[in-house]
Amino acid sequence: MTPLSPLELEIVNWVEYYWHRNSEFPPLKNFIDKFGKDFSLQKLVDKQAFRNAMKNRGIALPLGAETPEELTSEQLAAILTVTDYLDKRTQASKLKSVGVSTTKWNGWLKNPAFKEYLHSVSSAGFTDALHTAQEGLLKRVEAGDVNAIKFYMEATGRYSGESGQLENIKVVLAKLGEILQIHIKDPELLRAIATDFQTVLAGGSVQSPTVQIQNVI
Repeated sequence: MTPLSPLELEIVNWVEYYWHRNSEFPPLKNFIDKFGKDFSLQKLVDKQAFRNAMKNRGIALPLGAETPEELTSEQLAAILTVTDYLDKRTQASKLKSVGVSTTKWNGWLKNPAFKEYLHSVSSAGFTDALHTAQEGLLKRVEAGDVNAIKFYMEATGRYSGESGQLENIKVVLAKLGEILQIHIKDPELLRAIATDFQTVLAGGSVQSPTVQIQNVI
């Protein structure tokens, strides 16, 4: 296999830069603008060393005028391995187990067809993991975790941190506050009343007033 020339290596690096920047293989016009009117893309693609360089970088070569959208068996295996949430290994370890480098994986991520399928598999796994989340919650409930119990009661509609009755009280107090602001002109007294409202809503008791009501209405 004939190795790549210095110019061809430069082209490889430029293609990789373009691929990660634009998520597509460079059009022929861009090659010609960059490397001259005598540049032959077909001649370069026919070279095995160039095809290997593209494959190792996860860059999809053009097929005629289009980029092939069908995924290879290698790509499918990598996606299914990486998205297996029951496999607790790191992503790098998973990729290594199927013979895929992180460089190639990052290149694949710029392929719209690859990325779309990866996201669809990942989303399906997210939905399929619902039973795991529910089982984990029930285990925490059985262990007496107060926060887990509270969340469980709220999620099942058996308890709400703020009942509808309390919400109604808040609405009434808000309206009452608006009325008091119209008729009471003393800002200090208004602040004291607002503080008492907050105390009542928090379950506390109102203390004796420290502000005397004199000619405020």
